Amino acid sequence: MATFSVDVSAAAETLNSTAGKLEDLPEHLEELDTGLQNAQTACGDGVSAPVIEALTNWWTESAEGHISKVTAGSSNAITFTGEALEHYWNGDEEMAVEAEAPPTRSNPSTRSTAADHTGDA
Repeated sequence: MATFSVDVSAAAETLNSTAGKLEDLPEHLEELDTGLQNAQTACGDGVSAPVIEALTNWWTESAEGHISKVTAGSSNAITFTGEALEHYWNGDEEMAVEAEAPPTRSNPSTRSTAADHTGDA
């Protein structure tokens, strides 16, 4: 499955504080939405819009497997599984989004190896 991470520093702390309290999550959606909106520049409209809507509506299904990781500290990120993006609920209507996400621009540096620099002077 495709996965990608979205830098949502403003929302990570809220998600961590509501872990295990799905019934409380709707109360925090405005703050979460703000954090995800802030990630829009880094991720591009094509990724942030479905991510925001998926997170906004995910509590209507089991959370297990939908948000696979929330990290705190220097690397605040939510890693969404392809499954979470393929299927999410919008009210009573199931919506599907592309699991294939474009490369995130939140980390502009790319991994390089010695082979990448062969012949560089």
